[in-house]
Amino acid sequence: MANGHGGARVGAGHKTQIVTDATADYFVEYSAARAKEKTHLAHITELKELKMRGELIDKHQVIADADFVGRLPRDSFMALPERIASLLAGRTEREIMEELRHEIRETLQIISDGLNNS
Repeated sequence: MANGHGGARVGAGHKTQIVTDATADYFVEYSAARAKEKTHLAHITELKELKMRGELIDKHQVIADADFVGRLPRDSFMALPERIASLLAGRTEREIMEELRHEIRETLQIISDGLNNS
């Protein structure tokens, strides 16, 4: 139309050059990069799904839990001598053994309770 409204514009409907029009080397490089991106996105999607299902856990939380599990028994048993030293003074060998067994059982129970509550 003469008034400039409507009608075909210059270049309208023209398809842009696609990557297959490029040289073969660039096409191969582009295809490899695109395949790598798709594979990467598929891996990310899979990891997100595993996390949503509870099959994947946070690495930092595992490290913190392992640290706690390792420290709790060590700290509990290291505190044992200070806890029972005054209790054992002046006792017979049999009484000392009974008190040690009792304190070790109590310490193991403290550890068990701590691990079950973590």
